[in-house]
Amino acid sequence: MTAPDRAVHDGAAAEDGLGGRELARIGASALVAWTGSVIPVRRRAVASALGLVVAVASAAFLAHVLTDGGPRLAVPYGAILGALAAGALTSTWLSRAARRIAMTPRGPLTWRDQPLLDRSVDRRGRVAIAPGTAERVAIESRRALAAHALGLPAVVLVLGAMVVGYPFLLASGAGGTLLVMLPLWVATTAPTLWTASRLAGPMALLRDAADAELALPESERTAAPSVEPPLRSRLPRPGVQQVPPPE
Repeated sequence: MTAPDRAVHDGAAAEDGLGGRELARIGASALVAWTGSVIPVRRRAVASALGLVVAVASAAFLAHVLTDGGPRLAVPYGAILGALAAGALTSTWLSRAARRIAMTPRGPLTWRDQPLLDRSVDRRGRVAIAPGTAERVAIESRRALAAHALGLPAVVLVLGAMVVGYPFLLASGAGGTLLVMLPLWVATTAPTLWTASRLAGPMALLRDAADAELALPESERTAAPSVEPPLRSRLPRPGVQQVPPPE
């Protein structure tokens, strides 16, 4: 199925609105695709190498500094620090790519048009693109998707480091406060992934609908309606003598 066909299919399915799970699935796919295009295999290898170096160096340093717990307690700390370093690098790449979305042949878009997105799609994914706004909607929806994706790789990496390091934390005999706070932080941070995917779902549908509109020939696109001058306009029309309004 081509991209325009997929956009038409998703648009038809969203006429009556979609549920939260379906929108989250669509949004998660869009976020993963966007992140994968910005962070290809080579950049993933660089981020993984950086995180591994920081994790090993931090764990080795903390193993000599910490007196209670020793190397076992240094492993989760080193894993978290390594995940933070790799996440910061991925966030930098995503931020740079997000700024490039606003670059158009007419110049950079220095302002955001959130009301246009609000008018073009609702929370249930029902799309209604106004005539003549498809190009701007395509750009704004991509900027919104990039904003939702920013920082998500760092969150995933830190959550993974905490899950991997928690058994070492238990074996080290750490204090009860740390053992409770770490799962609590995971439980409060993990819903961020659901929220970002849920909000990105309508933006993905809107992006696909705008792309499908732009893929049509120029003659088949919905043109913006002509703007009529206000009543009793002082602007004279060609070939028509303007009659002054009665006093």
